[in-house]
Amino acid sequence: MGFSHGSERKVEILTAKRTKKIISPFEQWREIIKNLGMNKGPRDPKKLVTVPTFPKKAITREEISYEKESKTYRPRISPSNRFLEAINDIERAVAKAKASGFRYRKGSFNKLKGLLARAIRGKSYKYAREVLGRIMYLLSTKSSALRRRKRSTSGNKTTPAMRGSNFLQDLRKQIGALTFDSFMAVQGDVSLMFAIDDTGSMREEIQAAKNIAIDIINYPRNASVKSYILSPFNDPYPVKSAVIKKNESNAGEFVKAINALTAYGGGDCPEYTFTGMLEALYHQPEWGSPMYVFTDAGPKDASEENIEELRYLAGSDAFGVTINFLTTGFCHTHIHSAFKDLAELTSGQTISFKKDGELEKLSNLTASVLGGTSTVSSGSSVRHKKKRSLKDTTPSRYNFPVDESIEKLTVTVSTTRRETNVPSLLGDWQGITLTDPDDIEISAEKLSLSQISIYQIDHPKRGGWTLAVSGDHEFQVKSSSETNVDFEVYFIIPIRGRRRQTTEVPISNPVIGKLNKMLITVAGSEKLNTSSLHLELITPEGARISDVTLQTTDKVHFTASFTPLTSQPFKLRLSGITRGGNTFERISRQKIKPSSTLLRVKHASNDYTLPLGRVTFVHFEICNFGATEYFDVTVVKDRMGLIITQRISPKHVIQGHCAIISVRARATRPQDVDKTDNVFLIAKGRSSKVLASQGVRLFIVP
Repeated sequence: MGFSHGSERKVEILTAKRTKKIISPFEQWREIIKNLGMNKGPRDPKKLVTVPTFPKKAITREEISYEKESKTYRPRISPSNRFLEAINDIERAVAKAKASGFRYRKGSFNKLKGLLARAIRGKSYKYAREVLGRIMYLLSTKSSALRRRKRSTSGNKTTPAMRGSNFLQDLRKQIGALTFDSFMAVQGDVSLMFAIDDTGSMREEIQAAKNIAIDIINYPRNASVKSYILSPFNDPYPVKSAVIKKNESNAGEFVKAINALTAYGGGDCPEYTFTGMLEALYHQPEWGSPMYVFTDAGPKDASEENIEELRYLAGSDAFGVTINFLTTGFCHTHIHSAFKDLAELTSGQTISFKKDGELEKLSNLTASVLGGTSTVSSGSSVRHKKKRSLKDTTPSRYNFPVDESIEKLTVTVSTTRRETNVPSLLGDWQGITLTDPDDIEISAEKLSLSQISIYQIDHPKRGGWTLAVSGDHEFQVKSSSETNVDFEVYFIIPIRGRRRQTTEVPISNPVIGKLNKMLITVAGSEKLNTSSLHLELITPEGARISDVTLQTTDKVHFTASFTPLTSQPFKLRLSGITRGGNTFERISRQKIKPSSTLLRVKHASNDYTLPLGRVTFVHFEICNFGATEYFDVTVVKDRMGLIITQRISPKHVIQGHCAIISVRARATRPQDVDKTDNVFLIAKGRSSKVLASQGVRLFIVP
C-alpha cells in the first residue's frame, strides 16, 4: 500500500486568543457600581452601608477573544506518522480476516465495498479499516472465487498488490479525495482529549487547562487537530454523559466549554476519574492521540473492569492513546498506583505539581507532542536500587543516541523530591543535568518545576547524550519529526481447530509457554541501514532481558520468534545504524504482558453489522494455556444497550484447549443507523485470577 501525499484543503477555524487589556480606574469603578446594582435586595437597616473606594490606578486583565482564521493544509512531502499507523491497522485487520477463516461468497465483495464507503462517510474509521482489511484479504487470496472469476473474464493477469492498489484508487474516487485522506490519516490528523475533574477544589486547574488549550490551538502545526474532546467528571458522576466533542473548525468552542466549567461538589477526595476517561474514549478519538487527565485526587472507580477496559481502549488494537495524568496532589501525597500503571502501559506520564501556576507552564510540552512521538529511551531508578547502597549519593547516568531523523528532542524527568534542581547542602542531591555529545550542559532549553524537569531541544546535535539524575526518579526521552522513525508490533500464535487445522491468530500480548511470532513494521525504514537492526527485550525500567533475531524480506516488515516463560512485563528496544552512519534507538510504545489466557473475536454474522430488527451472533473464543479451570465471562460494556444475551455461563476450559462464547445483539432504533456499538468482554480465571479481555465493533445498518 503506497504513500499518499494527500490533497490541499482550506479550513475556517474559530480560534481563541489571550489578550491583555488595560482597565482604567473609571472602568473599574463602573464595574463596581454595576455589581452593586446587581446585588440589590432587602437591606438590614441596622447595618452600615459600606461605600466602595474609587480605584487609584489602572490594572491589566487577561481576556479571551474569538476570531475565525483561514488555515491551508498542503500535500505532504513524506508520510505522516498517523498514516503509517493506519497502514498497520489495516495490515493487522488482514491477519484477523485470515485467522477467522473469512472466505469469498457470492455478493459478499460488493456488500463489503458498500459497507466500507458507508462506514467512512459515517466517520467510523476504526471499523472501516477492519472492513478494508477483509477486502484486502479477499483480493490477496489466490484460491478465492473472486480471482477465478476475474481471470476467466479477462486476459490480464494482476498481482494481489496491483488489485489492492486499484481498489484503493477506485475507493478514493468514489468517496472523494478529502474524505479518503481523512480516513487514511494522510495529513496526520489527531484528537486532543481533556478529562477534567471539576469538583470544588479544582478552580485553578480548570483555568490552567483552558490556557493550555488556547496555546495548543494556536501552536503552529502542519497537520490538523481533527477533534477536541472534553470529558468533565464529578462526584457523583452525572447520569447523562457530560462529554463535549468539537471538530477542527470549532476549536474556540472547546475553549468556551472549558471556560464554562464550574468547580462544584465533591466532598470526599476520590473522584470518578476512570469513568470520565472512558467517556472520552467512547467518542472515537483519532488513533495515537494524547489524553490529559487533570485531577487533584485518586480514583473512586478503580474497579478491575474499568481498568481493564481502559487498557484495551488505550491499546494499539483500539485507539493507541497516550495517557498523561497531571495531578496537583491536593488530596493525596502520592500518585495512585493505577495512574502510574496506565501511564506506563501507554508511554504516557504521571506528573505531580506542588506549586501554584506550574500546570500552565506545560502548554508548550502538550502542544509539541500532538504530531506523534517516538520513545528513544526511558527508565527509572528502580533498576539501580539493588545495585546501590542506601548511602550512595552518586547520580544515576543514562546514555542515549540522537540520530539525524530527530527534529525535536523532549526529555522529561520526574522525581519524588521537591526542588529537583537545587543541590542539597548535605551532598545527597546533585540535581538533574543533561549534556550533549560535546559534553556541554543544556540549560537554555530547560524548564524546572518543583518535581519535574523538562528539556525541549530543536534540531539536537547528533551523537551520544548523557542524562544524570540523583535520588528516586523516572525519565523519558522522546523524539518527534514530520515522519518519525518508529515501529509497531503484534504477535501471532498457531491455534489448532476442530478439524486439526492450524490457524495463525494475531494477538496483542504473547502467550506464556508458546512459540510466539512477532510481526514488526518499521516506519521510516528508508532512513535506516536495515541490515544493522537489532532487537532486545527490556524491562519497563530499561534493563536488558534478552536478544531476539530479526528476519525480513522487504526491509519494512520484520519477524522474530520467542517463547516467554513468565508473565513478566517487557518492552522492545530496536537499535541499529542510520543511512547517515549514526546510532539510533527506539522503544516500543506500549508495555507488553505475556498471559496464559487468550480471548479473541472469532466470527460475527452479518459481516460485523447490526441490521435493524435482525439478530447478529458474535462468537468469541477463549483459549487456556495454563492449568484447567473455570472462567467467569461478563459483558462489561455495551454502550448502546443492544446485547440481548442475558447471561454467559462459566466456561470450563481444559489446558491447551479453547471454548466458544456466543453473544447475541439486535438493533431496533432507526436513529442508531450508521453508528458503531462497542461491546467489551472480560474473562477471569477462578483459580489463577488471570484476566483476558476483548472488544468488538458492530456497525448498525438499515
